Order: sequence, then structure tokens, then C-alpha cells
Amino acid sequence: MTSFDELQAYQKRLRTTIFHSADVLPKQVETYLREIVVHGSYREIEQALEMYRPLVDHLATAYVDFALEVLVKKPLHNDQQDITRRLSMLRTYHDNLGIRERIRCFPPSHIQGPFLYLLRRGEQEGLRLIQSLTNTAVEVWQERERDFYFHESIRSPLPIILTLPTGPHKLWGDERVYCWYRSSSHGPDIVVSALMALEVWLEDQVIAGRNPQELFEHILLESNCIAVAGICLSIALGFPKQCLAAALPLIASPAMWRLEVARAEQDRQRHSIYSYLNTSSPMKLLMSAISVRNGSAHCPFSRGTTSSLPITPSRRRLSKQVLTSLSTYLFFLKKSEIIQNSSLSSVIGWNTYRSTETAPTTISSRLATRFR
Repeated sequence: MTSFDELQAYQKRLRTTIFHSADVLPKQVETYLREIVVHGSYREIEQALEMYRPLVDHLATAYVDFALEVLVKKPLHNDQQDITRRLSMLRTYHDNLGIRERIRCFPPSHIQGPFLYLLRRGEQEGLRLIQSLTNTAVEVWQERERDFYFHESIRSPLPIILTLPTGPHKLWGDERVYCWYRSSSHGPDIVVSALMALEVWLEDQVIAGRNPQELFEHILLESNCIAVAGICLSIALGFPKQCLAAALPLIASPAMWRLEVARAEQDRQRHSIYSYLNTSSPMKLLMSAISVRNGSAHCPFSRGTTSSLPITPSRRRLSKQVLTSLSTYLFFLKKSEIIQNSSLSSVIGWNTYRSTETAPTTISSRLATRFR
């Protein structure tokens, strides 16, 4: 080992001591985090991000503030954009969707990064970090879509509007953005890992008995990324009895049904892209964690799509809200989508309906007749 390597190892041990002193010297450690944001080397910043456990345990707010400072890129000043638009600076900013890859999160997984640990230790700060990263990424995605020099054409993204109990709420993204909570997607690895951790945490909360409606709305209201809605719908597909009412604002959106079809197709192709990742022990460990999750009782890849939601009217469990929403969203479905879903056919009373036939009556009147 050279003298330089010895110096680096010594400095790393000193930093480790500092981070593990967060319980007894919280103010000093918090000051150190603020200083390395401005003056710290890449190694210092990287080590602080990776040694998150003692910091999250005792300085969760300071850690999230630090992480956002070093992970989120500052947008280019308006005066600079015309000058540097064709240069690599802006291209890199758009390529990375405004996120610095300072945490090793490849391959993306729910156990990568501090996200799941932070959510379980303190959901408020965990949600703040995840939602800030995803909101930043989708805002830069919007800028990139409108950038003529990036696509060599002008695009104008349109929002997807969900009608939540508190009112309409806009979310942004396309089929690729929607799949950011899947390990096989093409989003920034940090953002994908954060969203995968959010999905696991939401599963834990539903299993623990929390109200899915309040949970979904709380998360959606602080988000502007369509992938978060995808996570909520994924949870509803995994826990239909608990989450059917909570999923109504999602399944009432035509766009959500189309995005779910694209997501299901990507899930079917998920294994092929990781077939070469069997080289190192750490990689095997990560892939093992992903495989265990995919093979669990609540496997996200076996949840089907919105058309598999078990919407059944037995014992008058469907409220007026459910019936109203059903009549709202079913009208735009293709006939084949209704026929393939035995639950929907049963609800409407079209068990013998075929795509070549004409609907004998409107969906609304069918529902009104069946649930008087």
C-alpha cells in the first residue's frame, strides 16, 4: 500500500468516526455535513451518502437536506441556456434528468441506497427525499421533452389528471416514466431504487392495517410523477380487498389503463436484461434480493393489470361511489377488455356479451338495475 492509499484509508476512518458520533455530537456532525456540501471531495460526499444508518438514526432531517443538496443538480441559469444549449452541459443535465448518480444503485433494487431504511425509521423524511428526487426527475423530463435540440422536434407533454377526494391532481410522464418503479425500466437508477423502496414500504403499511385511501392520497398529493400513481395501483392489485376503494381515482382514468398495459408488457420481458449479471458476489446478492421479492407472496410482477381487479358486487359491498366510478370509467374500455375480464362482465351482467354484438343497454343503466 502506497503512502497515498494509507492517507486515504486514514481519512476514511476519521470520517467513519465522525458519522458514528451523530448520537453524541449531533450539532457538530450536522455542521460537517453542511461543510462538505460546499468544500467536500467526491469521496467525502460519497461516504456520507453511503454511511446513512447512524445519520438517519440521529439526524434524519439533516441527512435528507444533505442528500438533496448533493444529488439534485441545479438547473442552468436562463442566461446560460442559449449559450450552452448545444454543449454537453445541457445534454448531460437532460440525460441524467437532473439527478447526480452519487449513490451506486445498479442494478436498481428496493435495498439499494438509504430509501427503505429511511422510510422505516421516519416516513416523513423518507417520503420527502423520494418525492423530491422523483419530482425533480419528472420536471427535467418535461423540459427535455420540450427541448428541440434534444429530440430535434418540439413536443408538448400533457398531464394526466386524477380526480382525488380533495380535487383534481396533475401527474406527468409517459409509458417509460410510468415504469420507473420497475427494476427493468430506463429511469435514473437512484430514482428507480427509491420508487421500488416506496412500493415495498407501502406494502408493509397496508399489511399493518393503515387506511389505503388516506395513504394513497397523502403520497399522491405530494407527487407530480405518474410512476407514484403506478405504485399505488400496483399495491391495489396486490391487496384488492383492502385497496379497491382507494384505487377508484386511478382506475377511473383512461390513461392509467393504457399505461398499465405497457407496464405489463415490460414486466413480461424483465428477465432478459439481467441475464449477464452473474459475475460478482455483490451483484449476485442484489439479484438474489430482487429474485426473492419477485418470488414472494406479494410479487409485484404477478399482479396482472387493472383489468384483473376483482370488482364483485356480492353482499352489497359496493358503495354509491364505487358504482358511480364504475359507470364513469367503463364506458371507454374496448369491448374485448370487458369480455376478457370476468369480474367486469359479472358486474355489468354481460356474461354472454361478445365483441361482435351490440351492447343491449348502457353500462350506467345496467349498474343501476343490478344494484338498486
